[in-house]
Amino acid sequence: MLINTKKMIVTFATMAFTFSFMPVASAQSPTKTATLVPVINLLLEDSGREKIELEEAARFLIQASYGPTYDEIVSLSNSSYEAWIDQQLSLPATMHMDTGIRLGFFDRNRVVKTSTKRHAVWNSIAMDAPDQLRQRMAFALSQIFVINDQAYHTAATHYYDLLVDNAFVNYRDLLEKVTLSGSMGAFLGMAGNQRANENLNILRPDENFAREVLQLFSIGLVQLKLDGTAKLDKNGKTIPTYSQSEIEEFAKVFTGWHFNYVSRATFQLPGGPRFDPAPMLAFQMYHDQGSKRLLAFPGAKQNLPANQSAEKDLEDALDNIFNHPNVGPFISKQLIQRFVTSNPSPAYVRRIASVFNDNGKNVRGDLGAVIKAILLDVEARKGHITNPVTFGKMKEPILKATALWRAVGFLFHGEFAGPSHRNLIFLKQFPLQARSVFNFYRPDHSPSGKLAQNGLLSPESQLLDIASVISMGSAFTDFSFFAHHELEPGSIYLPIDTLSLLPFVPDNLLRPEELIDRLDLMLLAGTMPSEMRTELLNLYGQNTGYIPQSKRHVVNDILYLIMLSPYSSVQR
Repeated sequence: MLINTKKMIVTFATMAFTFSFMPVASAQSPTKTATLVPVINLLLEDSGREKIELEEAARFLIQASYGPTYDEIVSLSNSSYEAWIDQQLSLPATMHMDTGIRLGFFDRNRVVKTSTKRHAVWNSIAMDAPDQLRQRMAFALSQIFVINDQAYHTAATHYYDLLVDNAFVNYRDLLEKVTLSGSMGAFLGMAGNQRANENLNILRPDENFAREVLQLFSIGLVQLKLDGTAKLDKNGKTIPTYSQSEIEEFAKVFTGWHFNYVSRATFQLPGGPRFDPAPMLAFQMYHDQGSKRLLAFPGAKQNLPANQSAEKDLEDALDNIFNHPNVGPFISKQLIQRFVTSNPSPAYVRRIASVFNDNGKNVRGDLGAVIKAILLDVEARKGHITNPVTFGKMKEPILKATALWRAVGFLFHGEFAGPSHRNLIFLKQFPLQARSVFNFYRPDHSPSGKLAQNGLLSPESQLLDIASVISMGSAFTDFSFFAHHELEPGSIYLPIDTLSLLPFVPDNLLRPEELIDRLDLMLLAGTMPSEMRTELLNLYGQNTGYIPQSKRHVVNDILYLIMLSPYSSVQR
């Protein structure tokens, strides 16, 4: 298909392997960075405008959904960002277990042990579910409240549904539901955690969940200002939020809980594992009955008296964590990073953390209000103009893939809807399959070189090395170049619906301007540089020596070159 265009392919592939998976923020000059911004984005419009430009609508939907479709872009351009968010917040949740049962992949009475069914359900929902913002929020939360369940995907599906169902609730409620989830209990050792008992040779409770609920799920390692920057002591050093002593005390709090189907007499699972989605239950005889000392901060209930029930200790401990002043900036900054930009300004973090602390109705922890504030913030909407050097982020591999599939459309392909297992490995990312509780990447990751030298972060870059850059390129070649609607059932490739794009290719197959403009809008939010557009147009000129075989080949060629270009890996 592209045998006669080796120079073109090598040029784009080289750019992809050397630049497309690099972070958007860099130490390059503002002039160079600004070349990534189309001219239309440089024209600030009046706040009272009646219509959102198509490129701005596309940019918003790239942030807030699994990727825009053309119809959604047009619809939003005739509405408003706030109206779109309010409508999304009101939609019922699309649940993964229910969807899997409807598609015939899951049975409530049987344990699913294969990943392909769970992946197919996730992909189906990412492609078609109307509640896109809720689903994106659940995906972001799954990278904060991390579990990994490689073996029992029924349990993983129930856990993911917990995040979906509670994506916009109060953070305190979500924290408790995650804490008592059987999947989290199994992953971080709270299920079956017992008080110290010398007779059973249990010298101390398991500290795993106690450590991670503080370090990763709520307050982090150092004390923060409201704007997310670290507080410093008189010697200019950061101030720890807790010590090993607090970890040991919280570990005592989290004793006596187990799956709701264990033996009350032995605190063991009878007859092998089951995966009931019900919360874990308290078994008082295994709970530490002593007093406990929690986090100290102004207004905190730090000391728990002896002989409280496991339920009361848990309630008080989670209240203590929830009210710590770090939670607002710690959670808000990570959500900004997942949706908008890797390097939000301190002022941006402060504004969102303030909404976390008070949603305007004297309510703390309102996640619906938080995500609305994140997406409507002036930095989210205009940061690519006001902070062109540092604003934006590298697209996560799976979100880059979903953007392609939603833009083009795909034909449901049974259990293998979405990428094959092989291509998921190439992407190095799929929900609830991070290799550790630290997620696929750390929110504070800064690649060595100019980014680190300039104090800039690019969390998603932690997924990258020489091998993964090449393998991801191969995956997107499969997704775009080789995938089309004529594939036979059982193919390892996702059948994209190229039929929907054929009308935008001229009958003579030359200079497909409408196709390029349509894909530029949906995949790049109109940021394709003029040089790239010219090269793509000239590929189908009279004198290139390349003659495509059909309209479908033109579509696949253009998709392939766009997806391997650096611009498809940058979200601005």
